[in-house]
Amino acid sequence: MPRGRRGTRGSFCGSVEESGCGGDQSKRKKRERLRQEKKKRLACPNGAAGGQPVSSTKGLPEQPWVGDFKSMRTLIWWCQHWDSVWMSKHLVFLVKNPLTKDSVARVVEIVNSASGGCCKSGIHSLISFLSRASLFDLAVLVMEKTAKRTSYYNLLIGAKCRNGSFEDARHLLDEMKGMGCDPNVKSYNFLLGSLCKSGKIAEACELIEIMEHSGYQPDEITYEIIAYHACRIGRMDFATEFLDRMLLEGLRPRFTTYAAFVKGYFYSGQVHGAHRFVAEMCYKDKSSANMNYSLLGSLFQKSGKFVDGYSILVEMMEKGLKPNFPVFVKLVKNLHRSGRRDMAKDLKNDKDANADSLLGEKKGENPYRQFD
Repeated sequence: MPRGRRGTRGSFCGSVEESGCGGDQSKRKKRERLRQEKKKRLACPNGAAGGQPVSSTKGLPEQPWVGDFKSMRTLIWWCQHWDSVWMSKHLVFLVKNPLTKDSVARVVEIVNSASGGCCKSGIHSLISFLSRASLFDLAVLVMEKTAKRTSYYNLLIGAKCRNGSFEDARHLLDEMKGMGCDPNVKSYNFLLGSLCKSGKIAEACELIEIMEHSGYQPDEITYEIIAYHACRIGRMDFATEFLDRMLLEGLRPRFTTYAAFVKGYFYSGQVHGAHRFVAEMCYKDKSSANMNYSLLGSLFQKSGKFVDGYSILVEMMEKGLKPNFPVFVKLVKNLHRSGRRDMAKDLKNDKDANADSLLGEKKGENPYRQFD
């Protein structure tokens, strides 16, 4: 290229096209144009939301939709072509319509006219909304006009249990068996949670036996419900029995289950028990080790026992574990404020050394090992 000539616009464009960047840009523009055209085609034809995609309630009419089933039908048509999840998030037509049998029956008729997942999610959301509002008669009416399924009955049972109506929930369980809808583990878990909240642990254990005799095997949530409430009242030995039973059956406890045990030991004054539990679970389930140690360190930090929290974080870093960053930062700051600057400095140095050792292991790996 001659001196003083850095290139022309044409030569730059040519180099871009030769490198393939120009082709990628044209493909992106084409895809964007097609997406916008599809967006316009699927917009509401009658303008119920101003011809714009309905992603929130901003475009909806400000006046109450009393008897405005025409706009409801239009929005449902839009949902089944664009976003079937919209119906479960924005039940505005139910909130603002008078909740009577006639209006609910009309809504069910319109929702049934939809197709695909929009109809199923709409009926499920409708029953869920009515159950949370304690309008069980209307929820049963929806089931009578659509279908009686186990998932629908579970919504009613869960709402009854949250209201403290255990006997009504138990009656629903018997009713669904008579209707040919077999209950599942989730149905029994709602009943177990209601019994445990009322402090009826013995009745909950009897229900588990009935559940097993009926052919339903407890899952992780079943054991967590029992263990959580046992830990809450300080029955750690009873909770440990269910944890051991859970591990023998090959079920992996959830992180919330481990957290219930750590908090149960700590708040019942059994600090050494909490430490022993965290150390044992570190070998039985390594995936929970970071969370358990960090939680115990956080509990020490919140209770003002900064030295004990320091010992926990040092122990976990010696095992090659990485502490939770917010817990680490708060503990270092509290050690500084309490005058234990040497501990705070040692904690920082241990963390940096642990990070360097992990980095050294990664650098020492053979990058060609996968090709051997």
